[in-house]
Amino acid sequence: MRLLSIITVNLNNVIGLEKTIESVTNQGFTNYEFIIIDGGSTDGSVEIIKKYADKLTWWISEKDSGIYNAMNKGILKSQGDYCLFLNSGDWLYHSNVLTECFNLNLKEDVIYGHQLIQQENNFVEDGCLDVKYLSFGALMKYHIPHQCTFIKRELFTKFGLYDENYRIVSDWLFMVLCACRYNCTFRRIDNFISVFDKTGLSNNPNFSAIQSQERKKALQKYFPLFITDYENFEEFRNKKYIKITMFLVNIFRKLKIVCLL
Repeated sequence: MRLLSIITVNLNNVIGLEKTIESVTNQGFTNYEFIIIDGGSTDGSVEIIKKYADKLTWWISEKDSGIYNAMNKGILKSQGDYCLFLNSGDWLYHSNVLTECFNLNLKEDVIYGHQLIQQENNFVEDGCLDVKYLSFGALMKYHIPHQCTFIKRELFTKFGLYDENYRIVSDWLFMVLCACRYNCTFRRIDNFISVFDKTGLSNNPNFSAIQSQERKKALQKYFPLFITDYENFEEFRNKKYIKITMFLVNIFRKLKIVCLL
C-alpha cells in the first residue's frame, strides 16, 4: 500500500493538467500513487494523460455528474493511507514538498498546511484555518482547502464519500462533520504545500451566493440549531464588506479631488 494517493480531477484544462502532472512526477518523494479522473475532455487533455501514462497508477476519461462525482471515483480507486486532491491547474509548491511533509511523522486524521493563490501574475498566501482556532464557528468563517490537505482514506470508508447533492460545499461539509460530529484529529503544519489556480468555479461571481445557499442547506440537515448563527454571521460579514468598500470609495474620491486641485 502507498502512503499517499494523489487524485487529480480534470475537465478541458489541458495546460493546467500538464502543469499539475509535472509537479507530481517531479517530486523526490515516491511513496505515492497518482490517479487522474478526466470528465471526457475534448481539448487534448486525454493526449496529455496518455503522454504520462507510464507515471500514472490509474486514469479514466468519461463524463461525470460534477466535481464531487469525479473526486469520489478517485477515492474508490485509491489505496493510499492518505488522499490529496490536487485538481488540474493546481500544483505542488516545490519538488521536495511531499518529502518534507511526510518526514514530520504524520499520523492525525486530517493534516493541512499553507497554500498560495495565483491571481493573474501575482501570488498571495491564502489565510486558511489555523488548527489552534479549530471550532464550529471558525469553520463557518474559514476553510481548509483540499489541495493542501492530507485526509486519511479510511475516513471516507467510515463516514461516506463526498455528498454529490452539492455543487460547491461538499468538501467543506466533510471537514465540518469530521471535526464537529466525528471528533477526528486535525493538525496544522507550517509548510507550503500547493499553489491554487483561482480560475475555476470559485472565481465565478455567482460562487458566493451558491456557497451560502448550499451551506445553509447542509446546516439545516446536520446542525439546524446553528442556522440562525450562520445567517447572523453572513449578515455581519456583508455589512462589514459594504462599509469597507464605501470607506475605500470615499478615500479614492478625495484623492481624485486633491489631484485635480
